Amino acid sequence: MDKNFRKIVVTVIFNNQGKVLMCQKAQNGWQFPQGGIDGNEKIIDAAKREINEETSIKSIELVSTIDTPFFHEFPEYTKQKMIAKGRNFDGQEQYWTLFHFTGSDDEIN
Repeated sequence: MDKNFRKIVVTVIFNNQGKVLMCQKAQNGWQFPQGGIDGNEKIIDAAKREINEETSIKSIELVSTIDTPFFHEFPEYTKQKMIAKGRNFDGQEQYWTLFHFTGSDDEIN
């Protein structure tokens, strides 16, 4: 049986002081800005869109990207939660990007 993986982009953002941005999740825990890749959207375009949607940050420059995906399969309890929300995914097909934050701290909300 084929697995159904949601295609996403994960973004790591660092500044001139070497600090890395982590976002606090609404429930609990922390994660890098991330989100789904829409249709035929390019990885970099999806990354920039997700960064702006989740943080309002626009002052970034691309440093690197990993074009080969990492596949992460959800544990069974997570799959059941996803199904209950109407999302039938077995896991994620993750593409990672690295950006340098070029703005000022007052840009971050």
